[in-house]
Amino acid sequence: MTFPRPFDGLNFDELSSLAVTDPDRFEALRSALIECVINEPGGNVAQLAALQERLNQGGDPATPRCLDCLRLSKWLDDSYRQLAWTLDHARVQGEMPGGCALIRR
Repeated sequence: MTFPRPFDGLNFDELSSLAVTDPDRFEALRSALIECVINEPGGNVAQLAALQERLNQGGDPATPRCLDCLRLSKWLDDSYRQLAWTLDHARVQGEMPGGCALIRR
């Protein structure tokens, strides 16, 4: 995946400083960049938006952040496993989901 143009020239030190000196401006920039990635042409808008929504919900402050990351990882894993199951099922049935004929080689 190539990052969209707004990422050109981003500097961690400058962003870190902005987060401390002007949190509202930093948050606006962060949100705009996230939206830019979510809406990247050819991307998976629905899944990225759902993932961002889960991130925005945050978690229990008493829960270590690494456990939140593991939960998100499992959530993504589960959706990919469901996709793999659907494709395997379509192969066994000889057709793709939606009734399209499976192309056999």
